[in-house]
Amino acid sequence: MSRLNSVKSAVAPVPNSPFLKLTLAGIGTTLLFIVFFWYNGTFERTGNSLTLFFSQKTSSYGLILKNTLIKGRSKTTMKEIFDALQVSPSDPLVTLDLETAYTNLKQLPWVKEVVIERRWPDTLYITLTERKPMALWQHNQKIHLIDQGGSEIPSQPIETHMNLPLVIGEGAPQFTQDLLEALDQTPALKKLVTAAIRVGNRRWNLKLQNNLTILLPEDNLAQSLASLDRLEKEMHVFEKAKTTIDLRIPKKMVLV
Repeated sequence: MSRLNSVKSAVAPVPNSPFLKLTLAGIGTTLLFIVFFWYNGTFERTGNSLTLFFSQKTSSYGLILKNTLIKGRSKTTMKEIFDALQVSPSDPLVTLDLETAYTNLKQLPWVKEVVIERRWPDTLYITLTERKPMALWQHNQKIHLIDQGGSEIPSQPIETHMNLPLVIGEGAPQFTQDLLEALDQTPALKKLVTAAIRVGNRRWNLKLQNNLTILLPEDNLAQSLASLDRLEKEMHVFEKAKTTIDLRIPKKMVLV
């Protein structure tokens, strides 16, 4: 007998026994009961009852909210935080809906990142990372406060941030941080800048205190500003130009 025939003869047919029929019938009945209880809400009610029982038990052991500690808060008010948390003292700590609290806190104007922790037996610990205002953005005849990522900080008065740089034009927020980092390398020049205008979403014009306009190139921004700063110190080019200094042509400066 070949090996193949030997293997075939070793496989016995599955008996069509009454026990097997009863087993299959039992499985089918069980599935029907599961579907029935699922649709009529029995499982949900049972789960709610268990959750309530568990909350009551943990509360009886002192696992309730007594302290809420908040780290990193500067501009976000306590009222905003507690309105977002939607918790009250003596709530069972184990059943606090931290996912909803996290989502609500993330929606607050100044909140960039948030971490929420239960610290047993009775404390909710919240760590906030707030957004840092970077500049004022003038767009469509309105002025907006923007953060270091170039995103608008909504519903915030600008009166307390008038010392921030002013940028103007479509697409300006996304490129403001690069411009300010370049200007930081030339602090004397930076002090003279009253506004930065984004032109064609490609490059910047700088407006100085004496109404002089600096036309910057698309590339090598830091290098161009450093050259301008050096020439101003050596040759006083700001006094020689009447309206404009054009730096758009590499290695050339045009005074108008």
